[in-house]
Amino acid sequence: MIDDNLGTRQRAVRLLLRDGWIERRDEPELMEVVWREREQLIADVFEVLGYRLDVERDMARLRKRPLQADPRGRVPRVRPEAKGGPTRDWWAAFRYRHYLVLFCLLAELERDATRPQALISTLAEDVRRAVMDQGEALDYTQAAHRRVLCDVLRWLEDHGVLQVVDGDREAFVTADPRAVEALYNIDRVRLERLAPTFLIADADRDELRARALAEPSTPSDEARRTRLRLHAARRLAEDPAVYFKDLSMEEQLHFRHQRRAIADRVCALTGLVAEHRQEGSCLIDPTAAEATDLRFPTFQRDRQAALLIGANLAAEHGRAPFTTEDVRRAARDLLAAHPKYFVKAEDVMAREAVEQLAELDLLSTGGASLQLRPAFGRFREAVGTTEEPTDPQETLL
Repeated sequence: MIDDNLGTRQRAVRLLLRDGWIERRDEPELMEVVWREREQLIADVFEVLGYRLDVERDMARLRKRPLQADPRGRVPRVRPEAKGGPTRDWWAAFRYRHYLVLFCLLAELERDATRPQALISTLAEDVRRAVMDQGEALDYTQAAHRRVLCDVLRWLEDHGVLQVVDGDREAFVTADPRAVEALYNIDRVRLERLAPTFLIADADRDELRARALAEPSTPSDEARRTRLRLHAARRLAEDPAVYFKDLSMEEQLHFRHQRRAIADRVCALTGLVAEHRQEGSCLIDPTAAEATDLRFPTFQRDRQAALLIGANLAAEHGRAPFTTEDVRRAARDLLAAHPKYFVKAEDVMAREAVEQLAELDLLSTGGASLQLRPAFGRFREAVGTTEEPTDPQETLL
């Protein structure tokens, strides 16, 4: 019997992995299937990935529980004001000050649980004091600091925590005295849903206290195997590639023997496609968008530059280490070959290429040297063409 809703459920999981939630107002047909088949979907997500999926009538929320803190987790991005702006993976990423302002603002919103509305000036002052309590400074006489606050407010608007009732948020950035300042409604339900989950997504305070007081115990063989399986499944679903050399010895032994079975289960849940090579494995998003927060390569000029600089480095160094000076030289050669197309300074191009390749896990940056990772070989066919690879399964490592 053919399951007509299988593709819809897989698409739902891909979007949940990418964004963390789905709302009926954005995806009404998708949410109808998720709501109708919620029990099976909740069970499948928990069994394969160990993640908790909360499904309400108008919203599905994926609560991830990583086995350990992962600094490579997805970075929130700032949506541009222009309606015809760049696609999601081109949006500017949160920086340190964005995170500082976001966490302080969330703390202030939670502190006064009875406040239904707030002016932007009130929120700004609350955040300024909270940031100062952390030993940092937020100076609204600087346009850059006002911009950071508005970026964070925009992000919370996009997630439904804040809704503009009146006024103009951008007036705060321009400091226009003639404009009406923004007044926000605060959605407490959305605020609770947004609360950080991290390692304790479904643990209440009593459970945490019990865990802290419990005697340490040695995990059973079954519990150890489950932990290793979930760790591998999550890395396959979340990371660009999983290399044997990045795993502990215990994880590596388990992954070598079980990776095909684990990958098959994740692929059945998500609709992703597995590639296994000598160095490791990865799951490919056949849609190139629904489970992918950073696309590569694209027609964006800085990513084309990163691709060509990486290809130059691969041709010269292969998998051998190289230096930042080698990257600058590759950028210099690219500028000399295409002076009218690439216009940034060579040091800027070199730095951006390293940042982009490292963010995609195509470049390792440990120590004083740099080194291309095996998965960069997947993009060899894209170099020297005007199109992205037509067959994304052709090469990988």
